[in-house]
Amino acid sequence: AINGQINMFHFIVSFFSLSFLCNTYFKEKKETMKWNIFICPLIALVFFVTLCNATDIYTAQQFVELCSSLTTAKDINLKADLDFSTKPLSIPLGVKPDGSCVPFQGILNGNRHVIKNLVMKSAQSGDKYTGRGLFCDMKNATIENLTFDRSCNIEGNEAGLLTVTATGTLVLRNVINRGFVTGDTFVGGLVGWFFSSETLTLDNCKNEGTIKTPPSEEKRYGGGLIGLVVNTDRSTITNCKNTGTLNGGFIGGLIGCYWSCRNVTIENSINSGLINGIVSGGLIGRSDVLDLLDIIHCKNSGMINSSITGGGLIGHVKHHKLFNSTSNDLRINYSHNTGTVKGINDVGGFIGSVINTQANSGLLNVINSNNTGNVVCNSSCGGIIGNKRVHDRFDEIRFESTANFGTVTAKNGKACGFVCQSTDEFLPRIEFMLYNSLSSGKVSGVEAYGIFNRIRNIYMNYYYDVSNVGVFAEINGLKKAYTFTDDQYLPLSGTYAMRLLCKNCTKEVQNITKKSDGQYYIGNSNTLAIRTLN
Repeated sequence: AINGQINMFHFIVSFFSLSFLCNTYFKEKKETMKWNIFICPLIALVFFVTLCNATDIYTAQQFVELCSSLTTAKDINLKADLDFSTKPLSIPLGVKPDGSCVPFQGILNGNRHVIKNLVMKSAQSGDKYTGRGLFCDMKNATIENLTFDRSCNIEGNEAGLLTVTATGTLVLRNVINRGFVTGDTFVGGLVGWFFSSETLTLDNCKNEGTIKTPPSEEKRYGGGLIGLVVNTDRSTITNCKNTGTLNGGFIGGLIGCYWSCRNVTIENSINSGLINGIVSGGLIGRSDVLDLLDIIHCKNSGMINSSITGGGLIGHVKHHKLFNSTSNDLRINYSHNTGTVKGINDVGGFIGSVINTQANSGLLNVINSNNTGNVVCNSSCGGIIGNKRVHDRFDEIRFESTANFGTVTAKNGKACGFVCQSTDEFLPRIEFMLYNSLSSGKVSGVEAYGIFNRIRNIYMNYYYDVSNVGVFAEINGLKKAYTFTDDQYLPLSGTYAMRLLCKNCTKEVQNITKKSDGQYYIGNSNTLAIRTLN
């Protein structure tokens, strides 16, 4: 009743104020009386209806009553914190008795208020709806300025504290999770899974809570923000962060898995939380991207533990090529890993493993980035990429102004300062470009390579473009050790190494010296070899 009185008061004040201003304007313009009598009140009415489409909510009771009856788009303003201990939910808002779901559509502005005590248990046998979250679904929605605190705790088959699923266009801005989310399949701190051919925008969102899925490779995706993102035309994540602990299958600090998506950009985003999974990444657990994937000014400082594959930024990348794609690159720019990354096979400071599945699959591009975290595995460890698998006929790899300072240790296999490689293709071709880059972390394994290993295939066709590349690292190989690579055709004119650090290396290269100014020079001369990369 109070809310209704307030809205009526706003209506009266707004209506007459706008009518007065409109009449004054047209009198000054010497317009006819019809503007004063008819048009001005109509303008005031339209403005008020638009302004007051949003409903003010003060309690959890009001929120539940409103959202339980929605069938069309509605804008909501929270005017106070919502405590669901006074109005418990056993199933998400929007779920009907037959188990169907009516999505929330519109804008929910939390106005920096907090949702408390949202607690839901797992579905029981016979339940028609098994997902858990505040809403069962969202469609063409914008959510902003809202926080779920640590008193929130939900368990479901699919689960996200904000919504189980979302479709259409979704915008999340300044939304924070501090609660606990547990699920069996698609689990996110905010959204369980997002399925749409439209756009996804996450801006200044955070997960500080605990996310958990079963430790299995079979459709178990967990993310600090979203568990699974499917089929989006464009996805943009900016200024987002995970500080929470995540456990499960395919696990990412921000996104558990991108599947069949295009035009993905992650910028100015950070993971500092602990990630434990089968396939784990500081930002993304698994990425099956059909087109451009850009990572810009991002960082991982959290520990990444993987029972199979893991990377400081991405656990596993499976890169396809669209038939009409004009750009199909995986680009990492101005990004850093400082966290320790551990796993069994295919473990990297940036990416655990990369596989391109079609001919001309695109360029893997790492620029102005460095790894200082230690990388540990059983076999196939890389300071930047654990395993670049050449699956089809043509592949491109480019590193520019990139450095590895972390130690790389493979207990029973090969370790590489930058990237280890493998292939199952009969006639592959690789373009390997390396400019102004430095390998400075100790590399140890049964086989140890200062930069990369050559794929053992007699039909392999390599193209090299190498300049200003230095190895300032101890290379310890039990059976094989190479300053740069075991490829005898690598041009050495632009490569430099510190002598005596590679105990069993077979190639002699120009010596470099690090002088007091922190720069690297050829021998004891004043000729600059490579810039300092910190």
